[in-house]
Amino acid sequence: MPNDALLQGAFGFSIVLMIVYIIMGIPLLYVESIVVVRLVIAAIKRRFREFIALDKTWGPKDEILQRSRGMFSAQAMTKEYIYRQYHLQAGILHRQRRSNIRSPLR
Repeated sequence: MPNDALLQGAFGFSIVLMIVYIIMGIPLLYVESIVVVRLVIAAIKRRFREFIALDKTWGPKDEILQRSRGMFSAQAMTKEYIYRQYHLQAGILHRQRRSNIRSPLR
């Protein structure tokens, strides 16, 4: 008998959880359907790139802040990453060469 009560409790909990998932999923499904419909319309009108492009008016209005925003482009970040990796690798190779030098015999 105790197993039946435990099973009923688990079943009741799973039903409540299913209702919560449905209630939370309805707005997400609504938003996803709107985005998909807008993507299809943009593709039909051949404005797909305009639809997925960033808004030009987005971001800071100050010129200095606008330039600093440009510093974090994908190209700049990739160059920074390559530069950092190159110097890290050079340091590793330098330490390896330095550690391979034998000390003179006495």
